[in-house]
Amino acid sequence: MHRKVLWIVVVLCVCPALLMAGESDAAKPRVQAKTTTWDFGEITEGFVARGELKLENRGDAPLRILNIRSACAACAAAAASDEPIPPGGSVKIRLQFNSAGSVGRQSKVVYVHTNDPKTPFVQLKIVGTVKRDPNRPIIELSADSWDAGLIYAGQAVETEFKIRNEGKRELEILGVYALAPVSVSCQKRKLAAGEDTKLTVRIEPKDFRGIVNERVVINTNDAVTPSRTVQVTGYVAKEARPTGKIKGAVVILPRDPVRLPGTNRRFFRKYEIANYTGSPVVLRCLSRPGHTRVDVQEVLIASGASRGLRAVPGEKPAEVDRLTLSIGLETFPLHQ
Repeated sequence: MHRKVLWIVVVLCVCPALLMAGESDAAKPRVQAKTTTWDFGEITEGFVARGELKLENRGDAPLRILNIRSACAACAAAAASDEPIPPGGSVKIRLQFNSAGSVGRQSKVVYVHTNDPKTPFVQLKIVGTVKRDPNRPIIELSADSWDAGLIYAGQAVETEFKIRNEGKRELEILGVYALAPVSVSCQKRKLAAGEDTKLTVRIEPKDFRGIVNERVVINTNDAVTPSRTVQVTGYVAKEARPTGKIKGAVVILPRDPVRLPGTNRRFFRKYEIANYTGSPVVLRCLSRPGHTRVDVQEVLIASGASRGLRAVPGEKPAEVDRLTLSIGLETFPLHQ
């Protein structure tokens, strides 16, 4: 009886060790690359560069390419073969870079996922320099976005962008498009080399309320970047203006506050201070660190004039935040 018990104990103690030894000695693939960077050199914008890098299997089990991915829209990559790579074998990873719309020094990454348990991911870099081709029409925009901020219902706001032809051939603007409440107009449709024109973007809400988030699309004969966009954002709200005879300095708020995403807080993005005192006043804005702040700290407001203040919510969450505006000798606490 004692021998049987002893024999069982010995087996239970030894078996795990034997299993662990078996696992450590199991055949495994091992991926390796002599170089992980492909330099396509210097190319002209619009040219598609092609190259390849080689991955080797230095292990003692078949190596499999499970997936190849890249966050680069201009990059493409694929294995030359879908078959498992035997020990001592290799496979070519074919790479491609489309330089359309890219100028200057480029550095992109392609990720190769394999069944190598130690190194499941291999990063392959694509580097090189793209020169601009001047022998074509090239569209350039002075800016690619416009935040109009707070817009009162019935109020129209607009801004201007500059479109310039940086190429040596004539640039033709084939069309400009936008959806309501955004409208767009272009001063000239054909630009010689080095010439520019004005693009006017206008927001006219009329019956629209809420967030404006639209795009202005510009189509041209630029073969490399035939379509350019301008992002237009803003917020349309009802206006609450005082009525009757007024004396002093008045704080004007929109009726419709913006709801902060992910919270129950309501927030007024813009305030307007109107001066009805008959003489200039000095406006000072006081805020606590981490709480609501505005885009100016001190400003002089002439008699009969007003000054808009753009507010930014603070980092510290609070149901009620306080921003103090000191106007002359009077203090106006504003509650969010």
